[in-house]
Amino acid sequence: MADKIIPLEDISRIDFLDITGSLHLSGWNREEIRIKELDKELKSNQKKNVLEISSLEDVLINIPHNLEVIIKSVNGDATIKGLRGGLEIKSISGDVIISDVSSLTAETIAGDLIGSRIQGDLRIKSVGGDSLIDSVQGQVELKTAGGDVQLDTIAGGIDVQACGDASAAFHPGPWQVYQLTAGGDLNLSIPADTNADLSIQSGSE
Repeated sequence: MADKIIPLEDISRIDFLDITGSLHLSGWNREEIRIKELDKELKSNQKKNVLEISSLEDVLINIPHNLEVIIKSVNGDATIKGLRGGLEIKSISGDVIISDVSSLTAETIAGDLIGSRIQGDLRIKSVGGDSLIDSVQGQVELKTAGGDVQLDTIAGGIDVQACGDASAAFHPGPWQVYQLTAGGDLNLSIPADTNADLSIQSGSE
């Protein structure tokens, strides 16, 4: 089946309203949106500068790097990469892999999270599974993680609460706050000459 090509024109944001399957979203350099036509029930509708997309199956889509993206509901997994515009997630029921994005704000990710090369802040209310977060240029805020959390190379402050084990490797910077709460084991790796105030809690004996 042929791909669906949508000229960018005055579109500045894409809303994924209801994706029953999985979402595979990639940024690219072209001034057009390409959707792999895997589902005859895929619906796209433009309202002013916003393109709304819904699908009963998986969605494979390429969009210009600078578009803003709001993901309201995905019932499967999601793979997201190469976005320079704002990225907001309301609800994803499966696992999420995110890389090379400007920033991330999310409410609920029910499965596992892998996030890498985030240029700004990463702020998430809830991850149901494990979280592996690497190379974040801003702050990391994870209010509730149902599983284990592993952080590596975080440039900004950290505010994380993990129900399982937690580990973090970072170089504390000035005027930053680092707070980690773990229900299990807690492992920190910081330079020996660090001069910083740390607030650390662990449920492990």
